[in-house]
Amino acid sequence: MNRIGLVSGAAFLQGVTLPMGLRVDELIVKGGMIQAEWPPLNVEAAEPGFVEANVTAESLAAFVAEQAKGDLANVQIALEGDRVILSATAKAIFPTRAEFSLRIEEGRRVYLQLEDAAPGLARPFIEAKLRELNPLGGEIRLPVDFEIQEIRCAEGWLRAKLRVGG
Repeated sequence: MNRIGLVSGAAFLQGVTLPMGLRVDELIVKGGMIQAEWPPLNVEAAEPGFVEANVTAESLAAFVAEQAKGDLANVQIALEGDRVILSATAKAIFPTRAEFSLRIEEGRRVYLQLEDAAPGLARPFIEAKLRELNPLGGEIRLPVDFEIQEIRCAEGWLRAKLRVGG
């Protein structure tokens, strides 16, 4: 068994692709008093650490396009205020625009919640697609205890803050 200990540290990572296929453009990790053992990987933290994950609209659009392959084309996403705004062409060949809010459930899952859809006839299609996509990326599993504390749109980025360990 291999072991490593860390009193404190911080890391800034770019272009991290998560197992579900979402590219996190910036990942900032801060923590202390961490012990890690492998194999299998086990991480323990004596005090909480923090992770900030930042995703651009382009990376989120690429993820949604891949997840909805065959159902949506020309996917574009804007991150405005507290909304994720998706524009795409639905498989029924009509342009669609939808606005979503983000919701955290039990500190482990992130859901898109439909707030508005145009044209109105697209709403049932979008709601059905949401049932397939939610929670985004499934239930997140990390080798350390964590809680998603915040997720928001800011300056063209989707920003998530997590408490880890401790």
